Amino acid sequence: MRNTLVKYGWPIATAFLTIIFFGSNYLLLQGKAVGIWDANDQFYPYQALIADYARAGRIVNWSPWSNTGTPLSGDPQAGTFSPLNIIIGYATGGTSYGFILYWLFVWWLGGCGIMLLARHLKVPPWGGCVVALGYLFCGVYTGNAQHLSWLIGFSFLPLIIWRLDAALITRKPLAGVEAGALWGLSALSSYPGLTITTAGFALLWAVGRHFFTETPQAEGNAPALLQPLSTRRIGRSEIGWLALAVIVGVLVLQPSYFTFFYEGAGVISRTSAINREASLFNSLSPGALLSFASPQVPILKLYNRETLWPALDVSMCSIYAGALIPVLALLALAGRPRDRWRWWLVLLAALSLACALGQTLPLRGWLYDWFYPMRFFRHAAIFRLYYLFSIAVLALFATRDLRQAALRRDMGAVWSRFFFIAAWLASCAVLVLVAFDSVGLKAEENAARLGNLHVLAVWGGLCLIAFTGWKLRGDRKTWTLPILLLTLAGGDALMTGVLSRQTMISQSEEFVGRWKQLDEKHSPALALTAAGWRRDEGACYPATPCLNFNNDQLITKTPVLRSYYYATGGDDLLLRTLEHPVLKDTALGGTRVWFARQVGQVRPSQGNFDAFLQRAESLGRPPLVVHAPEEMIGHMAAGELPQAEVINGLNAMEYVRADVVKYDPDELIFRADCETDGWLLLTDRWARSWQAEINGVPSAVYGGNFIFRAVRISTGRNEIKFTYRPAGSPWLLILSWSTLMLVAACSLYANLPWRNFPGRKGKS
Repeated sequence: MRNTLVKYGWPIATAFLTIIFFGSNYLLLQGKAVGIWDANDQFYPYQALIADYARAGRIVNWSPWSNTGTPLSGDPQAGTFSPLNIIIGYATGGTSYGFILYWLFVWWLGGCGIMLLARHLKVPPWGGCVVALGYLFCGVYTGNAQHLSWLIGFSFLPLIIWRLDAALITRKPLAGVEAGALWGLSALSSYPGLTITTAGFALLWAVGRHFFTETPQAEGNAPALLQPLSTRRIGRSEIGWLALAVIVGVLVLQPSYFTFFYEGAGVISRTSAINREASLFNSLSPGALLSFASPQVPILKLYNRETLWPALDVSMCSIYAGALIPVLALLALAGRPRDRWRWWLVLLAALSLACALGQTLPLRGWLYDWFYPMRFFRHAAIFRLYYLFSIAVLALFATRDLRQAALRRDMGAVWSRFFFIAAWLASCAVLVLVAFDSVGLKAEENAARLGNLHVLAVWGGLCLIAFTGWKLRGDRKTWTLPILLLTLAGGDALMTGVLSRQTMISQSEEFVGRWKQLDEKHSPALALTAAGWRRDEGACYPATPCLNFNNDQLITKTPVLRSYYYATGGDDLLLRTLEHPVLKDTALGGTRVWFARQVGQVRPSQGNFDAFLQRAESLGRPPLVVHAPEEMIGHMAAGELPQAEVINGLNAMEYVRADVVKYDPDELIFRADCETDGWLLLTDRWARSWQAEINGVPSAVYGGNFIFRAVRISTGRNEIKFTYRPAGSPWLLILSWSTLMLVAACSLYANLPWRNFPGRKGKS
């Protein structure tokens, strides 16, 4: 039995991890619960649309269903170019259950990444499983479970570091290239802030591996790590393959980010750097550091939003990593106090927390000032992800120390340190719980009771196991204690999953029923011709429980004026247009095509929009102003005097009947009869890659009324054809996917079993 456990330790540990994870999420698997917040409003509809396109053999570029049209492929979080999203979407279809399977797979992948990293670091299988369980149910997954783009970035982080560290240790360029490919793959559907920050974290990891080594005692029978920089020179070949890894990553991610900056110019305001104050949004509050003690803390925040850290979102207030990870992380330091590599990891963890405390400490602001890419994302609490990963790696080293102590039959000193660290942290956790209880915060009674039970059971159980390891004699502790630690980690994970349901899922019949209704209303058809000019005001407007505008229209394939992007903030001129009753009426229902004999060409600035709005209100219907394509790209010009005289001299537009010939997401053909020469306004969103033909003759596509499309037309019948042809399509995508396939093929070939047979030439 013991030999079987040793031989199949990693498969057994992975199976145990998988059973605990999917067992904790049985409500989702049984269809008795659904995702909440962003999972409900944003990511489920995104994945449903990608699945419908995949089964139609197409790639999402333009969404005519959202906000009068948007270049959806320009949003990296949507995952429209990610082969992972597309393959899973094709296999599962555009159903809610298909989304749930995708969601749980991405989540589970993070635990597998920790297991692979643990095996690379020569950690015992039980140690990898214990840490992986804490990682899978840490405050990032339980708080940001509904932020699929955050989960993807966090789940890929251990995979990226696994291959990067293997490259740094073995000097094999292929491993570094694999790290770059994994980073690029994650970037195709990850939150951009994570893509940027993960690159910086990987760089710091590599710097630490160059300058600092583990002590020989800590390495044990692990492969020799890098020599200090002072005793060896960095070769050109080493710099070369690191640069190659970066190039590979950029080649993989470039379709999303090129589209974001190129197609988003003049359409998406976030293509420009945000201001410094916005970068500090959602900073971790100092008091939120107490969440290390229990997953109950975010639930207290949920019921006390206005009094407990009001500036911090409930999804980003937790740094809980289970009871075992922080104890093991401290044990790793106590056991090897002279190990410089471990202290480097402590520094990375501390820097990450300091950046997360963006409004308390200046580091996040300094990053904004000194590193330009750091100006493109907000949510300073994002840096806590790298703190949790760093202490998880330290915890892995501690389990390796425990295994080595067992081999040396010298476990008393290690377990005594383990006990005192566990007792100290457990005491702190209990004091935190007492402190929160004493301030009179509102809490749901059952949740509070379960939270108290969790703290006592998990932290008390950990102290008991540590004490047992200290006092137990004989060989029994070499296999008894790992089993006890695995049991504790599994119990901690299951209880954390139950405690955190309110920030992850909803069992409400109303919400579960809503997803079932969406499955019934789901339309896989991508053509809009039959619906003609139909456009509703909101995706679920005014249905409940849609408290905000969301993206249901991507499931039902009903074009809407306002959807989730509108609700979460976007281009200011778009929002002002869609909120104004006179302006939005020109873009609803069948009245989406307008004619004007007289137009004025003005810059799309805020001042001109204000003058335009006043003129529209005075006329009862807006006039038509146009903007050259180069002016649209230089959107939101500041400091210019409004061209009010031009705008005030214009008359209101006239409605013109238009007959739809063909309406696809990337192509629209319609006919309109006009009595005189003039301009036609289509109240669909402008973007630089829209091209037009009037009666078969190419025509320039101007911006119209600040956000829409306008073209010149002549007297009589006009057949207008709009075609969306994104720059670089499909070659950028082919380059990305072919790079991934090449790296995968090389990795597969390098790991073929027959290449390592002892009898093969050159092998011994």
